[in-house]
Amino acid sequence: MKKLLSIIITISVLFSTLIIPVSAKSTTHTYGAFKYKIKNNVVQITGYKGKNKKIKIPSNINGKKVRSIGKLAFIGKTITSVVIPNTVTVIEKLAFGECYKLKEVRLGKFVTTLKSEAFSDCDVLQRIKFPKRLKHIGKRAFQSCYKLSNVKFPKSLEYIGKQAFSYTKIENITLGRNVKICKDTFYGDEYIKSIKVNKNNKYISSKNNALYNKTKTILLLYSNASKNKSFSLPKTVTKISALAFYQNSYLENIKFNNKLITIEREAFKKCKKLKSVKFPNSLKTIGIKAFELCERLESVYIPNSVKKISLEAFWYCLKLKTLVINPNNNLEIESLAFRATALEQLNVPYAAKRGLGIFENCWKLKTISIPEKVDKISDNEFLNCSELKEVTIPATVKEIGEYSLGFIEDDLIHSKVKDFTIKGYKGTAAEKYATDNGFKFIALGSCFLINSFSL
Repeated sequence: MKKLLSIIITISVLFSTLIIPVSAKSTTHTYGAFKYKIKNNVVQITGYKGKNKKIKIPSNINGKKVRSIGKLAFIGKTITSVVIPNTVTVIEKLAFGECYKLKEVRLGKFVTTLKSEAFSDCDVLQRIKFPKRLKHIGKRAFQSCYKLSNVKFPKSLEYIGKQAFSYTKIENITLGRNVKICKDTFYGDEYIKSIKVNKNNKYISSKNNALYNKTKTILLLYSNASKNKSFSLPKTVTKISALAFYQNSYLENIKFNNKLITIEREAFKKCKKLKSVKFPNSLKTIGIKAFELCERLESVYIPNSVKKISLEAFWYCLKLKTLVINPNNNLEIESLAFRATALEQLNVPYAAKRGLGIFENCWKLKTISIPEKVDKISDNEFLNCSELKEVTIPATVKEIGEYSLGFIEDDLIHSKVKDFTIKGYKGTAAEKYATDNGFKFIALGSCFLINSFSL
């Protein structure tokens, strides 16, 4: 019994020894309106419970220096200005996130690190002066700071993270020799007028107000507030990054080089004045929403080198009347790629893979020609094409998806296009689709299929 009691006491002592330091680490103290913790004999500010809108963070508390502003310390507070002391070196994740009334920030001269989302969603933040020793700006650090316009990046800066300055009003970007950025650091910034990078930078470069990787094989960003009406892609570029030309208000024409392989997502989204696009024979991929909402785009020529037209690539190009897609046996067209365009006639492209509703809501479409190579019409492919009254379907088409032809949809209720007619061959998918949906069918003759070829 004594031996068992001795074991229990020993275990209890060990357990209490283990948990005491943990409890000590989590202790929160108060100093005036500030909450703080002590670690390694220095202070981290962890919260604020005061009513003052203009705050000045203390440089030391009870003889210990304040070195950092902790995670979530001021998140959502209604402060209007903050002064960070010179003792602080790090501002942690979301430290000032969602401070929607914060207008001005004064950083101490020894701050080196701003971690992810440190000042994200500070809607009215207008000014911040970066110290000369700043090295790191984390991802989304100033995302959605919609009024932030005057920013000067110090020469000491080494890294700017993903979407760090997305959706701001930054107008001028000047970057030093040591800084490395991400391709979407300035995601969605539509007010940029000039871009300059130190020629000795190892990672990135600039030319004519455009931002590139060092070797100029990737175009990262074009100054969207530039008033240039035309742009010629440098001969070295093989990729245009996501949102590179996003919401450009002046660009009417772009001349691609013959080495371009990839156009990433939303690269030309909302380019309001872009009129025509002729892709080079080197191009393979057109990314998701790459030309979405290009409201003046009238003509698109796609070469047979293209292997993928991605989701909603040309969605809502309301003036797109001319579309030429040269055949490619390996082409993939994803869903809604040409939805809500102004096409009036169309040579339906063959695609090894085709998504849903590719030409849905093409309200002006009157005539389509389906080549014999086409073997499938996908669900909703021509849904809401109300001007399309008659279609001839070759015997090679083996599958016709639900609501793909002859239907109008409104609030999830489907109705038929009046007097819609299908011409095709008896015993084929065309006749079956017409019969199943009660459409008029005009037989062009009988069809016998051998090894999937029509005779």
